[in-house]
Amino acid sequence: MFKMTAEMEYGYLALLALSRRQHRGQATKAYEIAGENNLSEPFLLQVLMELKRAGLVESRRGKNGGFLLSRSPEQITVRDLLDATAGKNARHPGQFKVVSQGGFLARWWSSVLDEVEQSSSSVSIADALAEEQANQEPMYYI
Repeated sequence: MFKMTAEMEYGYLALLALSRRQHRGQATKAYEIAGENNLSEPFLLQVLMELKRAGLVESRRGKNGGFLLSRSPEQITVRDLLDATAGKNARHPGQFKVVSQGGFLARWWSSVLDEVEQSSSSVSIADALAEEQANQEPMYYI
């Protein structure tokens, strides 16, 4: 079945972290994102470069360097994330060895992928961030 890959999850968490900081207008360092999400920094950097190639984030060099969203969180969809991290493999119906490519299973799988594409195109990173924040448990300080 369709599986969420580590690249997708890292990309999602990175986009959420950058969305939270969007108002600052300052670049966020990869180690900050990695630290707050308990992620592997080297792997996160690879994923951030995939997001950059896809035009979802931009990077800045130097002392104040890091990563920023390339456009507003409202303009980046979950579909953009899936395309960036799964590439062309996300739409590939798979290699059916027993069932012909035109058989029921291949057609059904293609329709499932169509539904994923449609659903993921209608949810922005801003929507996801709002949902994450709404479902966050309150933190109590003593």
